[in-house]
Amino acid sequence: MQTVRVSVRDGVIQDAGSWLYVWRRDVDGDVVYVGATGMVPAVRTWLHLQGDTPSVARVRNRYEGALTEALEVIAFRLPGDVARREAKIELVRQLSDGGLLSDVYVGDPPERPGAETTPGVQQVVTEIMTQIGTGRQA
Repeated sequence: MQTVRVSVRDGVIQDAGSWLYVWRRDVDGDVVYVGATGMVPAVRTWLHLQGDTPSVARVRNRYEGALTEALEVIAFRLPGDVARREAKIELVRQLSDGGLLSDVYVGDPPERPGAETTPGVQQVVTEIMTQIGTGRQA
C-alpha cells in the first residue's frame, strides 16, 4: 500500500518544492502549456482544470481540448538554487526553438533571453529537454 504524508505548518504545505511542468498532447507529444509553481504538481494540475477563476484554471480556459483530449502533465522539481521564472522562460524558448510547442500552444510566448542564463538553469533545462524530446511521438 502506498502512503503519502503531507506536512502542513501554519496553513502552508511544507516542502512542496519549486516545479516546472509541461502539458503534452498524447496524440503527438507536442507541448500545449508550460507552467511553474511552488505547489505540489498534482494540486496545480487539478486547479488548471477545476479552478473557479480563469487566472487559476488557465489550461481549461485557454485550451479547447483540455477537458476532452488525452493529455500528460510532466513535472520537474527544480533545485533550490534555480530561479523558477528564469528556468520557465528558458524552457519555453528552447521548446519553441526545438519545434516542440504545439500549433495550439496556449502558454506564455517564447522570449528571447535578455542575458545569459545561469549554469544551473541551463543544466536543468537541458535535462528537461532531453526527457521531453525522447517522449515525443513521430
